[in-house]
Amino acid sequence: MAAGAGATAPALGLRLAMPTLRLSLPSFWSIPIVAGVLNFLTNKLAVKMMFYPLRFRGIGRFGWQGIVPSKAKPMANDIVDNVMLRLIDVPEVFARLPPDEMARKLDANVLRVAHEAIADLPAPLAALAAAAARSEGFNATLLTHGRALLAGLVRDVQRNAEEVFDLRDVVVRGMTRDSLVLVRLFERCGERDLKFVVSSGLFLGGALGVLQMCLWRVWSPWWSLALTGGAVGYVTDLLAIKLLFEPVAPVRLGPLRLHGLFLQRQHEVAEQFSSFMQREVLAAPRLWDELTGGARRDAFWRLVPSRVHAYLDEVAAAGGAPAVARALLGEERWRLLGDEIAARLAAEVPRAVPALYELTDESLQLQPLMRDKMVQLSSAEFERVLHPVFEEDELTLILIGTGLGGAAGVLQAMAGI
Repeated sequence: MAAGAGATAPALGLRLAMPTLRLSLPSFWSIPIVAGVLNFLTNKLAVKMMFYPLRFRGIGRFGWQGIVPSKAKPMANDIVDNVMLRLIDVPEVFARLPPDEMARKLDANVLRVAHEAIADLPAPLAALAAAAARSEGFNATLLTHGRALLAGLVRDVQRNAEEVFDLRDVVVRGMTRDSLVLVRLFERCGERDLKFVVSSGLFLGGALGVLQMCLWRVWSPWWSLALTGGAVGYVTDLLAIKLLFEPVAPVRLGPLRLHGLFLQRQHEVAEQFSSFMQREVLAAPRLWDELTGGARRDAFWRLVPSRVHAYLDEVAAAGGAPAVARALLGEERWRLLGDEIAARLAAEVPRAVPALYELTDESLQLQPLMRDKMVQLSSAEFERVLHPVFEEDELTLILIGTGLGGAAGVLQAMAGI
């Protein structure tokens, strides 16, 4: 009994150390089949690992979070640097806003703020305002001045577009407020390319598996399957990524035109990218939120009192009732009146801007603007739209493919198939 047990372990060791294994023909063909299926599954797993899970899952420091959600902020900054700054010129975009039309959209807000301010006028102006309010053209006068004031404020914003609006901040905040936003962007723009990476594991892995099989017939120490299996996994994943993005510039080889598969879809991706960005990141509510509450909000809010005081001085200098009001109040109280109007106007902004959303989107036309400019990017510039996500995960994808390919080779050799 003891002798029999003692012979088992050496026998297994001898089996693994055998210089050659003579396999049947059907067993040989299991090599490319396993290589193709395994690399298909490996690439599918690696693509999933790029994006999911959205939040870290594991115990302590051991676990996983998708590459994209875990690096959402640096990736969003890369998109700004490599793509958005080439597509959007902030002063040029803001110049599309129609100041007079936007001011007219806020007539109801102007009348509300004006009547509230009149009710609180200081004594010297109370009687004057009460008498004026009884005239038929009072509201029309208020609207004339209100529209002029607000149109002037819009023009101030246009003149100071880069001081009051931070493109980087609105894009990064839009893409990182929910990690799923950036994931959806890459999945949508790279859908066909991600499918190619997965399916390439099957046909490239199978093709390289045939070479692996041929080598096994003439050189078959047990560990050669592990070595060649790992090599197949490595080459399959590396080649799939290279085919997506290289050559960056089209290359002619006789009748053939070689160009990265992703780069060939520039027009299609431009449409998808611009539509997604306009809807999810640069829609009017987010633009106005950036102006009023973003990184450069202080510069925006300084424009409000500045414009109010400039307008009051302008109308007072023109004579008429404003000049009389200024004389009655004196310079100090005239200044305080301007501060009061500016404060009321600022308080009204959150209620007013939703009325501007539709006009803002219609005027800016960001989706066709981004699409047309993206189509004009060079291949090297366009490549930066999607390549960063693969660069972040390229080593992980390749290591998984290499490791699982090698492990499968060991199992095949041990099973004798």
